[in-house]
Amino acid sequence: MENNGSMNWKDLNARLGDMTEAELLGFLNHEVCTSQRATHIVRLHQRYCKLRDAREREEALAGNMV
Repeated sequence: MENNGSMNWKDLNARLGDMTEAELLGFLNHEVCTSQRATHIVRLHQRYCKLRDAREREEALAGNMV
């Protein structure tokens, strides 16, 4: 899926589970700067935070600084 602003709600939800933290951040920033669809921003941010939290937790448990 290209980051061109044409992502509809169905496409977003179908793709979220396969996106990396970096991809989510890119899509989130793109949405904030262009279409500004609140529902898309909230959903992207929720998923981004879930992945970031999991990564940070693993780093902390491994003894690394977050």
